[in-house]
Amino acid sequence: MRVFNLTELGAAIRSARGTKGLSQSDLAQAIGATQEWISRLENGRLPNPGFANVMQACSVVGLGISVGADDFQPEIDVADEQPSDLALSTPSFLKRP
Repeated sequence: MRVFNLTELGAAIRSARGTKGLSQSDLAQAIGATQEWISRLENGRLPNPGFANVMQACSVVGLGISVGADDFQPEIDVADEQPSDLALSTPSFLKRP
């Protein structure tokens, strides 16, 4: 399964947790978090969960994390912009058609 955002990550963790028969409280206790933190993570409402915390949660529920760039290419068109303009421009995925 490929995950592209925190909402998808949370759903994957929730699904794997359910498969393992763990409650949110069980997972929270296993990684030293609160049940509320797990709930927010699983619902995509935790804006910055911390990579180490996510790795721990994934490990407990049996999910692995892999990183690769071979087939991922973001659709950002910067051909017409100067490097100094990049910080000031709106990314293409935020521009309205």
